[in-house]
Amino acid sequence: MILLVAGLLPYDSGKTSFALELIKALIDHGFRVAPFKPIASHNAWYHYEALINSIDYGALIGRDIYRLARAAGYSDRIEMLSPIDMLIAPLDPVHYFDSMQFLIDSYTTLFRQAVLLRISMPINGELKTRHYLIRENYDGMIESVKQDVNELIGKIGFIHELTFEEFMNMILDPNLYHKADEMLGELKLKFDIVVVESFNDAATPIPSTMKSEYVFIVSPGRVLVYSGDDYAKTVEALESCMGPLSLKTHSIVALRKPLKSLAWKPKRSIFEVSDTSREAVKLILGGS
Repeated sequence: MILLVAGLLPYDSGKTSFALELIKALIDHGFRVAPFKPIASHNAWYHYEALINSIDYGALIGRDIYRLARAAGYSDRIEMLSPIDMLIAPLDPVHYFDSMQFLIDSYTTLFRQAVLLRISMPINGELKTRHYLIRENYDGMIESVKQDVNELIGKIGFIHELTFEEFMNMILDPNLYHKADEMLGELKLKFDIVVVESFNDAATPIPSTMKSEYVFIVSPGRVLVYSGDDYAKTVEALESCMGPLSLKTHSIVALRKPLKSLAWKPKRSIFEVSDTSREAVKLILGGS
């Protein structure tokens, strides 16, 4: 079974927080659960601990998948659970005094802040990882974390260098997301349930999430629950002319009422299991 957790807002919807407690609630019911985050990004400034953890790990690993893997008790290579990962770093204003509008626009465009990219995909049955440096973005990034980024690059060893245009062609190539589909298929064979966390407010992070049994669209204080079939029909009606990550969840919510709307309270701990996730599990199991 595939369960998709997506955000209603571009940032800070609470996807990871809900996915964490949903995983723990499902494990409490005896299910073998794996998390999967096909494409992820984390900020070297705002999520500094993820950068330090990546240095210790020797590969680019996001904070969210690290927490999700811990919640699920997953002990294999974490890269398998997050095949596409980007390290974001804000641009340094001192480089852009003569082009402040470009700087401000870049702060609203995540890809303009991507300095490192990791892609982990199976090749001949073996997981292979490659890291890429986006040169223009790296050159313009804030200096205060560049030493740490350089330490991570040293730990990784060989790294491929990309222009920004090459990076965009790679990250928006549909074939990349079909490869991630294959990895989700492998996890589905090994586990009872795979909880997929989307990328920000993307309605479908990879094509195979169209086969989700249930979809949970998360926002502060509210979790909207959709049947997978209803959600897929709405996506199909909207997505025909769009590329990867283009369709947003708010377009789905505007057209399709949820199966159920669950109230959701703040938590004292990220690993706390709330009544909201328990109610979600009851719904998944066929309860009223």
